[in-house]
Amino acid sequence: MAVPLKTFIQEIAGKKAPGPSTSFTVFHLYYALELLSEKPLGRNKLAKELGVGDGAVRTIISRLRDAELIDSHKEGCCLTQKGLSTWQQFQDFFPKRVEIPRTELSTAEYNFAFLVKNAGDKVKSGIDQRDAAIIVGALQALVTVFRKGN
Repeated sequence: MAVPLKTFIQEIAGKKAPGPSTSFTVFHLYYALELLSEKPLGRNKLAKELGVGDGAVRTIISRLRDAELIDSHKEGCCLTQKGLSTWQQFQDFFPKRVEIPRTELSTAEYNFAFLVKNAGDKVKSGIDQRDAAIIVGALQALVTVFRKGN
């Protein structure tokens, strides 16, 4: 049986001894896959887009390459067939992602909304989802479930 997407990406992001802890999260990996699905990018442009340093982006590239998700060429890094398939799994689970402008209710510098289909049964009070968002750096999270037209 194939490893679930979440577990696969968490394994790539996880700490590999020896050495310091990573300064990036699974969300940096997802964003890197998204950026590389659009066009090849070099290390410097990828680091700038991800908002990470040179060391972190080298580690991200190395781990994505070790997982056979990307190849490096003269033009930059690009997704392999496995990388495209992995990115498609992410898109299937999160079919709509939008950035929300700063307002009275969304006061953080970056605000995003993700549509997650057919997973409302996993949300009980929303606290688990909020905690997961905060663990990876969010200041706050709002979870809304749409069921039976409500």
